[in-house]
Amino acid sequence: GSGKTIALARRAVKLSGKRAVLVICSHEASAEAFARLIRRTAPDAGICAGTLEHHLAAWMRSHYLAAGVSPELKIGDGLASRRAVQSAAAGLLDLSWPMFGDGSVGLDLPFLSRPDKFLDEAALLFRLLRRMLVTPEDFDAACRLGLVSFYGERVERADVLRHDQQALRNAGRRGRAALGVSVQVLARQRDAERELSVVLGQLFREYVKSVRRTAVWSVEDIVAEGISWLLSDAVGARAIAGQFAAVLVDDAEDAEPAVPALLGIFGDCGSPGFVLAAPS
Repeated sequence: GSGKTIALARRAVKLSGKRAVLVICSHEASAEAFARLIRRTAPDAGICAGTLEHHLAAWMRSHYLAAGVSPELKIGDGLASRRAVQSAAAGLLDLSWPMFGDGSVGLDLPFLSRPDKFLDEAALLFRLLRRMLVTPEDFDAACRLGLVSFYGERVERADVLRHDQQALRNAGRRGRAALGVSVQVLARQRDAERELSVVLGQLFREYVKSVRRTAVWSVEDIVAEGISWLLSDAVGARAIAGQFAAVLVDDAEDAEPAVPALLGIFGDCGSPGFVLAAPS
């Protein structure tokens, strides 16, 4: 109610001319409101208003060969992620992944006692990771670092922590329970967590492959794949950035975490400027 959208719309019209102005909105309703405002006040202005995923999907469709996507690419919902996880998990559910054959991961996987529940949770996790632009390689590295940070190379660090009164006071209920066990149980916990991270890492890699074989992607996959493409395709990024006289971000405080990455890409391409609108 502060009037910042109206002010931003006026700024967009003022900046538009021979080239369009790109407006990134935080959600679909605000994009529609912004577009209605432009249609009422300056219908001939070259204003491209939409959400981040809307813009990225349109750019990938228009450059589908370079982006490596279907020209019929569509924005889906969480069900698109769940379907991709189901396809990606084929080698997990039939235990045909090499990790099961070479013994690096045991065949007794308690988290697969309810496979549908596990895949539901995996889909939610992958959507979160994709929204934050975390790659499977990033995920693997973070899991390894997390294990070492808590347990040590084996369990020597966790063994120290379970006798550290300050650490116990700072830990939550589950943390205290995890530390209040024997060294032998700590070792089993570590091995189970390592195996789970290995399985999830492989499932995440298969998930990304599975997504790219379809034409309907979740919002998070659109954003992650779109940013990844622009980062790897300097020619395509310059062609897209060159269409716009400026980039405006409405409701910047609610912007997708990937918006700064897009602004950085456009900035490297020589974009003339950005305007971020947020409550004062």
